[in-house]
Formats: sequence, C-alpha cells, structure tokens
Amino acid sequence: MTLISGYDIYWLIPHKKLEEEITVGIKDLSAHLFWDVDREQVDIIVSKKLIIQRVLELGTLEDWKVLVQMYGLKGIDEVAMQLRSLDDKTVSFLCTTFNRKKEDFRCYRLEQSAPNFWTY
Repeated sequence: MTLISGYDIYWLIPHKKLEEEITVGIKDLSAHLFWDVDREQVDIIVSKKLIIQRVLELGTLEDWKVLVQMYGLKGIDEVAMQLRSLDDKTVSFLCTTFNRKKEDFRCYRLEQSAPNFWTY
C-alpha cells in the first residue's frame, strides 16, 4: 500500500450515480465488527459512535466505503474528533483524510494527559 496524501483519497470515497438510491445498513458491515452485540438490535442512529469507532479501528476498506455512505465524510469527521480512544494508525489515517492535526482529536489530547504505567 502506498502513502496517501490529502489529495489522493478519491478512491477511498464511494461515489454513486445521481439516479441510484444507495441504502446501506449495519448488515452491510463485516460481522466481526459486532461480535459482542446482536447486529439486528444495533440502531445506526443511536449507536453512531460505536459503529464509527469499530469501523475505523477494525474495519476493512469495504467497511469504510459503507461507513461513508451511511454517515458521510462530515458525519464521520465530527464523531471521530470526539472519540475518547483511537489507535495511532487510525488517527494518522483520519489526519490525512480530513486534513487535520493529531492534536485536534480528543483521544490524542486525553492520551497525552494520562500517565503510561506499562511499556509494551
């Protein structure tokens, strides 16, 4: 995989034709993302943060495309900025995708203020 600059993300964003109506839901995401909950009971509005965090950290490229169709880039950006925990690779991906600094993310600010007792 090559390094993605801020302008090379076109292929990451699913595009639909104007005449098509794309309806996606939780059933279109990978089953392994929701191993601990009943997928039929997950509401995509109420559980928006859960869905976005799981896809960002554990999802595939296809899951990312479905996520963009479900919430849009702006919706993903707004939620990701407020998440309390994200791994470093996910934060780097989001910084590149949304042209942001890592310091803008709440998870990065919280991580910096928390002491690290274990070094592994």
